Formats: sequence, structure tokens, C-alpha cells
Amino acid sequence: MREILLLEDEELAQIHRTSLRILGETGLIVAHRGALGLLHEHGARVDRDQQRAWLPEELVTQALSTVPSSFTLTGSAPEHDVLLADNGRIHGRPSVGPDFVVDPGALSHRPALVKDTGDWIKLVNRLPNVHIVCCPYPRDVPLASRDVLVVERTLELSPKPVAISHYSANALRWSLELIAMLPERDAGCRLLVFVSCNSPLTFTERQVDILLAAVEHHVPVAINSAPLAGATGPYTMAGVIAQTNAEVLAGLVLAQLAQPGAPMVWSPLPLILDMRSTAVSVGYAEFGLLLAASVQLGKFYRLPSQCLGLATDAVIPDAQASMEKILVTYASLLAHPSLVGGVGSLSASNVASTEQLILDDDALGGLFHALKGIRVDSDSLAWEVIDRVGPGGHFLAEQHTLDHLRHEYQLSHMANRLAPDAWASAGGLDLRARAAQRVRELLAAPVEPAVPEDLAQEMRSVLQHAQAEISGETAVG
Repeated sequence: MREILLLEDEELAQIHRTSLRILGETGLIVAHRGALGLLHEHGARVDRDQQRAWLPEELVTQALSTVPSSFTLTGSAPEHDVLLADNGRIHGRPSVGPDFVVDPGALSHRPALVKDTGDWIKLVNRLPNVHIVCCPYPRDVPLASRDVLVVERTLELSPKPVAISHYSANALRWSLELIAMLPERDAGCRLLVFVSCNSPLTFTERQVDILLAAVEHHVPVAINSAPLAGATGPYTMAGVIAQTNAEVLAGLVLAQLAQPGAPMVWSPLPLILDMRSTAVSVGYAEFGLLLAASVQLGKFYRLPSQCLGLATDAVIPDAQASMEKILVTYASLLAHPSLVGGVGSLSASNVASTEQLILDDDALGGLFHALKGIRVDSDSLAWEVIDRVGPGGHFLAEQHTLDHLRHEYQLSHMANRLAPDAWASAGGLDLRARAAQRVRELLAAPVEPAVPEDLAQEMRSVLQHAQAEISGETAVG
């Protein structure tokens, strides 16, 4: 696919220079003694009393030079591996950690439960355009250890890689202990960890701890920054992009100083404050532009990049959800990210829906196919078959038609292609009802565990130890 450029090279360079000014002149808070020492040791100006650091341009340039332009997240078999590269294939994933779910057919959300996590993983396993597992976070388990539970459930039920946002560095270490129990091939680069900057320009001690623990153990990191335009970032698109870019660059510098060559995913997420509702909004067409520009910056730095393309403010899987997701996703995918998120998400990624999961996977299939473009060669131009059929004939029985029948156009599994009478005779189900039906069918199908039962039992035992230890730490704290 040929990417569509939203920003010219000089405009990207302008944003980069502005981000460097922010880091070098405005500086940022790094609430972590060890990280401040690391920055000072490598030439940054540091004020330990204010927990403030100013990063020189040379430090940013050096850090960018050591980040690999590609790496592979491994599944339990090669067909589940995910190559994340600055110029590679686009992959899909759900949102990380929604706290709520909307049941099929429901009009309101409820807290996510452990059972929802298991059902979600089983569905993701069966979706061809969702390549990495991200789950709702169950609220019927303690906050401090629920991310470890999600990792254990995913490893037990899915052959696909997993992406997660950890509560603490200790929780990450327990997750790595679970991964280490897998066969050697499975235990490779199975985990992608999200680490966030608190906008504007603040890295907390907890987030830096997680970042440093991840790179220490050679775990790929997605540095996430999500300033809210008009609240925690400038209201103009160029301004919020420049601040987002600076915040992600700062996280990248910390990671590369601690572990040069640590694999990373460029993950800026500039958001919009809807001034009428004062709510975080992702349904604007301009949100797609913000994402596309952010992906372009990742390519400017020659890094794997991702965006929250399948985004909507809708609270149920309705027409608004479909409209906003396609509007935002298409714009962001034209920049060709390595990874597009938000599959199955609603309400600015705070709510998960199994119906929306099915619909988004289907939509991604069509978008991925369309973005391949139009192949033009002697076979696809079809002069010979046009000449053979001639005026007044038809192409239905031609071998050329049969050869291309299943590949030239993407067949949707969810869209209705029947005439009105035939649709009514078939049950008259709308799109959401068809998605709910598909959810029931997939969850009713037998599930093949990703690990043997004896290993699963050992992993559950480790999870119990992790939950007990983390709960003890939380109580003491």
C-alpha cells in the first residue's frame, strides 16, 4: 500500500523542532530519583528538588539512533507472530483495559468481570484481523493484580501475543514469570507493555518504574501520551501534536538510556476535549487527522507506530459507532501505522462490546483489503477475456472470473447484501442483531486451550501467589 501523506517533510521537521524546544527549554517532571540520575549522567540538566529535567537535542538524537525500526512479537506458533515495522503490514488489536462492558442487546454498560475476560479472549482467538490480545480489566478482582490475571488468562487461552498496561513494576515481573513457564518458543517476545506519560509533561514514579523494568527484561514498550486538547494540551491540532510528540520522545530517551536498542512502538494519542459536554472525545473526523499525523512522525523517526483508529464516542454498537469508527480509522490507516487499536471499543475506549468486536474485525478486513490498492498488470487488465467474451456476452462462466472470485473483493461476513424481501424472509436482523448472533455462535464452539492442562494448573498457582503478594504490598502501602 502507498501511504497518503498528511504533512509535508518540512512540517514534520517543524513539529520535531518544536518538540525539541519543549524538552530542552520547558523541560518535564520525572518523579523518579534513578531516572533523574540517569538523565544527569548523560548530559541532561536536572533539578532534583523540583524533579525536573531538560533534555538537550543531542540526547534525543542519540536515543533515536538506537531504537530498532522493527521487532517481532511472538505467538505460540509462527502463524501468530506479529512483525511490527515502520514500513510493514498493519495489524489490529482491541483497546487495553476497558473497565466496563455492554452485553449483547443491552442499552447500558456494567463493570467487566473475570468471565468477560475469558469470553473476550476466546472471541479474539477466532478473529482474523485482530492479531494481538488486549482485554477488558475485570473489576471483581483487586485493582493491583488484575493485569497479572489478564496475562495468565491470555496465555492459557490464546496463541496470540498480548498487550497490557501494568499497575506496577512488580505486577510486570509476575507476568514475566508466567511467560517464562511457557515452552521456549512461546516465551520469546510475547508481551507488549504500555507505559504512559501524564500530560502535560509528567512521568510519575510508578510509570518510570514499569518502563525501566520492561526494558531491563527486554520487553517491548509502547510509550503512550494522551494530552487532552484544550485541557492538558494546546487546543490547536499542531500544538497538541507537538506536545504529544515531546512526551513520547522523553519516554523513548529514558528507555534507550537504560537499555540501548530496547524495542519500542511509537504510541502518541492526542485526544480532544468536547467543549459542550466537557467529555473526552474520539469521534471527531479531526481525531483521525491527529492520529495520521502522529503515525507520520513515527515514520519520520523510522519506528513502528500505532494509533487508536477504531474509536468512537458512541455508548452502544449503533449507527454513530459505525460512522465514527470508519471516519477516524480510514484517515489514520492512510498513514500506514504498524498497529491499529480500538477493536471492540465504545465510549472513548472505556467500554468493551463483544458485538462491536465482531463488527470491527469485519470492517478491518475490508479496510485492510481496500488499502492494498488496485493491481494493474496484464492479468488484472483482462484484455484477453474481454476480447473473448466480446460485445453482448457475459463473464460469469469465464475461468478468469473464477480465478479472482474470492480475492479481488473483500466479502463481508456481517453486512446484508440481500434485497429487502429476501432480507425480511431471512429474519430481518439488523447489523447489531447479526453481530450478537455471531457472538453466540463463536462462544458456543469448542475452545482448544493454548497450553496443556498441567501447565495451566501451574500457571494458576503462580497467579494465586502473585495476587497474595501484591495484595499484601497494597495493604502495607
